[in-house]
Amino acid sequence: FAFNSGIIFVVYYKEGGGEHAAELAWQVGVVANFVQGALEVALAPVGPRISGAVPMVALLGSLSSVGIAWLFANTMMAEFAWPLVTIAPFFLLLSALLAGVKIPHVPSTILPVFVGGAIAWISGKATGPSVSKAAHEVGWLPATIHLEPFHDFSRVLPYLGIAIPMALTVAIGSIQVRQMAANAGDDYNLRWTMVGDGMATMIASLFGSPWGMTVFIGHGAFKGMGAQIGYAAMAGVAFLVVCFSGLSGLVLAIFPAEVLNPIILFVGLIVCVEALEITPARHWPAFLVALVPGFFNWAMEVASEFAAAICKGGFRIEGNFVEWAASADCEIHPHADSAWARTPTLLSVRALGKGYILTSILWAAMVVHIVDRRFSMAAVWALIAAALSSCGLVHAEVVFLPWKSEGDSLHWDLVGGYVLTAVFLISTHLVTARLSRLPSTTESEATLDCTSDSP
Repeated sequence: FAFNSGIIFVVYYKEGGGEHAAELAWQVGVVANFVQGALEVALAPVGPRISGAVPMVALLGSLSSVGIAWLFANTMMAEFAWPLVTIAPFFLLLSALLAGVKIPHVPSTILPVFVGGAIAWISGKATGPSVSKAAHEVGWLPATIHLEPFHDFSRVLPYLGIAIPMALTVAIGSIQVRQMAANAGDDYNLRWTMVGDGMATMIASLFGSPWGMTVFIGHGAFKGMGAQIGYAAMAGVAFLVVCFSGLSGLVLAIFPAEVLNPIILFVGLIVCVEALEITPARHWPAFLVALVPGFFNWAMEVASEFAAAICKGGFRIEGNFVEWAASADCEIHPHADSAWARTPTLLSVRALGKGYILTSILWAAMVVHIVDRRFSMAAVWALIAAALSSCGLVHAEVVFLPWKSEGDSLHWDLVGGYVLTAVFLISTHLVTARLSRLPSTTESEATLDCTSDSP
């Protein structure tokens, strides 16, 4: 999700769409993937320190924002395009995995998938011609090394500002997912987890993949389905065979993606449930705050897709028609920076959606320390947020020097807002620390006793 929405789509639409734009978007994605893997390996030695410094609810809450916004809400949106096929299998899956209603000796996910598949064929959503067409694509096509994106680096270099914050976000994701696995009872070594994930990602990029390897977000959910360590090995072998042979198209023709998606819905749901279960009740406000930025990131993509759908005549970029190139119904490209600057609301949606995982961590950490009355630490996190905002690592699409911010942005307003927050929190810390040193009698006289029975 992160690389698609934050890098590949951005480059594609900035280049005006078409075959040339698609090739460049792929090249940028491949190089960004390599950078992400290298960054993760570089961060591995300090991974435990990062994990220890960030409150657990901030790590898990930000990961839950991915789960609830992208895995659940975004998938549910796609599912409701086929409600006849998808609603019943989803609730069948919940009945099996949450209520324990199962057929003996049959995996919990099999029945919902077959029920959904049967409905898809009966209703005509799955058809014989689509299977026949997919069958013709089957053949053994193993991956080969592709170094083209690294040859003409001058084309990729201007977009590294987009790639770096996304690479940092994904690298932090490994820390988050490993923490969730530890909470499920599997305490893997964090340094080796990050090294393995980063190395595999760099190798994948050399084979032309713009998407990296990742520690799977659904560890607890799949463990709840009965998966053990052999599942990961079997999944790897299955991916290799299916992808190299072209069987993926055939499988999706027989069992459309909408039939398989209830499993993704369940994973997105359980990610949030597991995080909430281990979060102390007093920190629930921090957990809820952490969920919000993910929805803004999702809303950005939905809004752009909606705008593109109603601009059926095409868009204009610097006076030129793109897309259908007949007549333009929209004067502004729905994915252009200027489109988000049209109204303050759109500008704020974009700012909240960009760098959303890091934003979730920052906000949740601040709320946790405020709830625990550690106002000085909350101020530190506010200053970190200000520093990251100043160079575009959060609330922006690209990394930039603080004095070279994007034209249409809330750059300095965001920095100033976080700095003011830090000032107020430091002031609160000083005042509360001073009050705590006052004699108890004086403090009690200055404080309204709300528990007294006297009038």
